[in-house]
Amino acid sequence: MTHETRSARPTRPSRSVALGAAALLLGLPLVAACTESPAAPPELAEAQPSDPLTVGVIDDGDGKSAVVVEDGDPDEVIDGSRTTSSTLTVGDGACYYLTREGGPPSTLLVFPSGTTLEAGDVPSVVVDDEAFPDGTLIEVTGGDVQLSPENLDRASPCTATAGSFLVTGAQKVRGSEPDESPSS
Repeated sequence: MTHETRSARPTRPSRSVALGAAALLLGLPLVAACTESPAAPPELAEAQPSDPLTVGVIDDGDGKSAVVVEDGDPDEVIDGSRTTSSTLTVGDGACYYLTREGGPPSTLLVFPSGTTLEAGDVPSVVVDDEAFPDGTLIEVTGGDVQLSPENLDRASPCTATAGSFLVTGAQKVRGSEPDESPSS
């Protein structure tokens, strides 16, 4: 004679059955409660927009460099336009900076696209067909700009340790160069 023992412990209902019973008690349609769907995949993080501005470096073939806008709208990155005057100086990385009164080159200049460089005894940066030699007192219009890590890499060998200024216009300050007109 075979003897079977049954457990007195009730069996646990499946999750689907429990959800179905709860749905009936709440008056919900049974089909929706009994169907289990896998958890929806988490939303992918939206891709970060690319920099509104891309910079690059041009050189004069004689070791001097300038950071220039390669792509983008300067108006999208400048927080208000302003004009400032200072001395244009070739500094760290043989790049163009504005020098604070009596101090070392400090503010990296980011020039508009189309800017070129001229090599020579006194190197110059050419903005809108006007040459600005190293050491010229220059008035620049534009604004402070925070370069992204990617743009800082692109700007190498130039460094922006004391900030950078995006130039949208430039002119020489009157009297900053000797008068070159012929004397009578």
